[in-house]
Amino acid sequence: MQGKKKEHESSEWSEIALNSSLEAVIWVSKMGLIEKCNKAFYNFSGISEKELSNFSLFDLDENLSKKQWTAIWTQVQEAKSLVTEVSLIRPDGKSVYVEFNYIWVENKTLELCCIQLRDIRKRKELDAKLKEANLLLERIVEERSEGSKMTLNALLEKKEAIERLQDLQKHHESILQSAGEGIYGLDKNGYTIFVNKAAREMVGWELHELIGRSQHDMIHHTKTDGTYFDKKECSIYAAIVDGEIHHVENEVFWRKDGSSFPVEYISTPILDEN
Repeated sequence: MQGKKKEHESSEWSEIALNSSLEAVIWVSKMGLIEKCNKAFYNFSGISEKELSNFSLFDLDENLSKKQWTAIWTQVQEAKSLVTEVSLIRPDGKSVYVEFNYIWVENKTLELCCIQLRDIRKRKELDAKLKEANLLLERIVEERSEGSKMTLNALLEKKEAIERLQDLQKHHESILQSAGEGIYGLDKNGYTIFVNKAAREMVGWELHELIGRSQHDMIHHTKTDGTYFDKKECSIYAAIVDGEIHHVENEVFWRKDGSSFPVEYISTPILDEN
């Protein structure tokens, strides 16, 4: 009796933890039927508890066929996990881009796919903007004459930088873009490869104007008293050279309109195997 009591208490605690989670979760059977979900899923999907009894995975994703689901089930069963992107259909007819994180669940009596749902609409919007920027740069490059090789090279470098930015923002966009502080990312040469929204608003430059260009030359070129600020003295670049964190106060950044504003910043080197 004691064992059954502990098992019951454990089940209750699991249920409480599940329904306290902010992340939407569903359990799906081999037939694609939704066997169970948490409260966050009702809020996220717009489906009521009563409606859920008639819902399957095929109702959530109209592009999913039974053949495709069989392939996914087999893949998750073998690999124990899988991540896909889905356009989820809500009862009001609106679709929401979500990431499905499949996790294999198995015991002596059942086999299920536990699916965690993550809203990726903001990431999709960002991807679309970056794709538009890429197309614009490609069009500019095509229109340039062969006699302007330096301009062409600069534009191609900018295009590559935006592509690198796209890869970076896919992983960190939700954190960096929502930060109230301005955040820049520079390569080892001091060229800008990432700028979040707050940083762009501070200096008044557009993303395509900052990417691939020297941050020092654009926003950090002059000291508080107006005298030239040499790159060799720039603490931002110092972090790249010495690999140390630099905390700087009482300096200024320059806006696109020619005005300046006081800043305090931390320049942190990020190193990898390359």
